[in-house]
Amino acid sequence: MSLLSNYEPKDGEKGLHAAVFAESYENNQSFYFPPTPQMRFFDDRARMGYRVLYNFMPADNFSLALGNESRYDDVDYAYKFSENFSTIIAEIETYKTRQWSSGIFAQAQYSPFEFLKLMGGVRYDYLDIDVDNVLDPDNSGKSDIDVFSPKIGMVVTPYEDINLFANYGKGFRSPYVEEISPVDGTANFDLGVAEIDSWDAGFNVLLGKTVYIGLDYYYTYLEREVATNPETMRKENLGESERKGIDAECRIYLPYNLELFATYGYVRGRLENPSTPGAVYIRSLPEDVISAGFNWSRHLTENQKIGIDAYYVRYGERPLKTDNSEQADPFDRYYAKINYGFDKWTLSVEGQYTPDEYDSEWIYYSGTNLMYLPSPEWQAMAKIKYSF
Repeated sequence: MSLLSNYEPKDGEKGLHAAVFAESYENNQSFYFPPTPQMRFFDDRARMGYRVLYNFMPADNFSLALGNESRYDDVDYAYKFSENFSTIIAEIETYKTRQWSSGIFAQAQYSPFEFLKLMGGVRYDYLDIDVDNVLDPDNSGKSDIDVFSPKIGMVVTPYEDINLFANYGKGFRSPYVEEISPVDGTANFDLGVAEIDSWDAGFNVLLGKTVYIGLDYYYTYLEREVATNPETMRKENLGESERKGIDAECRIYLPYNLELFATYGYVRGRLENPSTPGAVYIRSLPEDVISAGFNWSRHLTENQKIGIDAYYVRYGERPLKTDNSEQADPFDRYYAKINYGFDKWTLSVEGQYTPDEYDSEWIYYSGTNLMYLPSPEWQAMAKIKYSF
């Protein structure tokens, strides 16, 4: 269950923007990767937080946004070996974790000339992580982390509806609980975050106010690539990694509020310093992702509106082993969503269809056995939103 409330200015972007959210989530499932015993996974968590910023616009060509974002996570989870689902025979890991994170940020945008837009910002984050390691109480403890993350960017518009852009930024991934408080090994509550460096460059163009084309090339470096070992169900640090990729997008705007779109994404992910020579591939990372679909909306009356979104996604081959000696086949998935709006209420129903029985994002090797967690053939969700 999740709740979300947003506040936005009525006129433009100037002024106060705020959002508050709360979420409760519980998962209790069983899975089996022979020759290891059956596994049970318990995950019970609650999240809450807010984001608030004020956008100052003293001039038409300059804006400055100052804000704060905070979040609190209360998580209890465990991996256990079991028999016949209900009989627990051994515990793999059990944690009770409380994490509070808060970030203050400033971001500015300035257009010294009509054809040039400059952007920049800085963010300071503080993380307070409290871990209760149930199976190894000596590895329980607390981690206090702070980190700065700058970013810069620019957009050049040589002609109307043609934009060239470039961005650079630093970010981070907070440490996994298993990294700082392992069940086997020495705790390291001074580990800190995994730093991320990224940049991208590209262009977009709108032809005849009808056809939009965008292309973006990006590079991302991650200090610590972490993956779950399917045999032990514990996270392992694979070292530094990098990803290089291309995102392409095309949209066609037709009469009667009909929009067609197609996207293509390609990524080359590699481990920089693997412990095994040649084992440089990142498991389960699709080489490419293709999507295509449409959006349509229509006002039935002054206070009533209906909308339909539908699209298809194809996930490309994924390495099953870090030496890329075997790959998982591509698989398909279909999505659809219907919105109905009346006054300040919006009702929506969305569904997901995975046609092939053995299609899944989660395919692993456990020893010499190829295992997978099956995806539901059909999934459905209903939502309700009220705006005031």
